[in-house]
Amino acid sequence: MKLVLLPGLDGTGKLFAPILPLLDDHDVVVMPLPQTGTQTYVELSQQVRSRLPREDFVLVAESFSGPIAAMIAQEGNSHLKGIVFVASFLSPPAPLLSRLACLLPLTAMINFPGSSLAIRFLCLGMDATDQMVVLFKNVAGLVPSRALKSRLRELGKFRLDFAQIATPAGQLVAKHDLLVGQRATESIVSVFPAIENHVLEGPHFLMQAKPERVADHIRRFVASVVSSDPFQSNAKDF
Repeated sequence: MKLVLLPGLDGTGKLFAPILPLLDDHDVVVMPLPQTGTQTYVELSQQVRSRLPREDFVLVAESFSGPIAAMIAQEGNSHLKGIVFVASFLSPPAPLLSRLACLLPLTAMINFPGSSLAIRFLCLGMDATDQMVVLFKNVAGLVPSRALKSRLRELGKFRLDFAQIATPAGQLVAKHDLLVGQRATESIVSVFPAIENHVLEGPHFLMQAKPERVADHIRRFVASVVSSDPFQSNAKDF
């Protein structure tokens, strides 16, 4: 079964670098988001849907990509066997902060004095290595300012109507998340009532700060999905 990783706000998928070696026992597909064109959730979900595997897969939706995964599940895909939400949400996580960020030169600010401290405090945790901070800055520098600000505007205003969804799901919540509030985190539970919730010690960027813990939970979730699917669990008999 494939693992399809949907990235956070940067959209590049390059911030998955710390966790990819820990998932090398799975068939992993990193699916970047388009860096040009409309950045609404409706448009992005259509773009992602057109590139999904034509075989069974589990979606891992980091932060910004949570609504994309939920929209795919709601519209139906016979190959989608489950979703793992990582530090994600299905309602605006911080509308005022998103609107304020749209007014700032975010790409340039990455290299301002004190930016490394801010990145550690808000995103990666105070114990983040210099190497991780450099990776964060390098990836942030790759994101076109127009795309980034379009996504931030979408974060501040999006309203998506979801019915309850029966797709198996798991949620990894960052205990020290300073970017996504509790109400936004709980919005996932209202849509996926049977979701498995796990709170992990760490900052918003869990997949970068705590890759071993996150990889372990992803592997367990995939194993549970396979064991509950008679076609998957009996595949060895064919």
